[in-house]
Amino acid sequence: MLHLQSCMQVHLDLACKALTDKEEEFKKLEDRIDALENRQYTWKIDCFEEILRQAKIGDNVWIDSNPFYTRECGYRFRMRLYPNGCAEGEKTHLSLSLVNIKGEYDAILQWPFPKAVTLTLIDQQRNLDDRQTISRPLTGTEETWRSRPKKGEEIYSGLFKFVSHDELQNRAYIVEDTIFIQAKFK
Repeated sequence: MLHLQSCMQVHLDLACKALTDKEEEFKKLEDRIDALENRQYTWKIDCFEEILRQAKIGDNVWIDSNPFYTRECGYRFRMRLYPNGCAEGEKTHLSLSLVNIKGEYDAILQWPFPKAVTLTLIDQQRNLDDRQTISRPLTGTEETWRSRPKKGEEIYSGLFKFVSHDELQNRAYIVEDTIFIQAKFK
């Protein structure tokens, strides 16, 4: 009887361990599905202080990210950053645009562009609980991106006052001369 009880406990412990492992696998799979459905692109910008300095003296007034897709077989975009601002944000803000560019899969995608977009400047505080990222929704994307882009006719939508230069210095948005900007699509 004692042997039966000890064997039963061992088997119960093994079953619990197997269940916990499966739960962890399932959680990882759910996270991957969420990442695929709610795609985001993160742009790392090194040497940011020099980029900002050049923009303030009138050289290189904007920089572009590499082109990226919203998902596999998705819409193609790139981000454009004006470090010293443009339009009403000139000389006081970072201005940020999202640019819809011609992609391989445009013919099979839904138009107008049906997704909500949020642009985010990531706070790089060491403690994740202390981070205060700056996120701004990009509005009017369905009106802006009504139809497929044609080569050489890129369509911009952006925020002239994405973040002020003062706000940029208040937290750990610039760490080791690097900033991170994210575009999220839902």
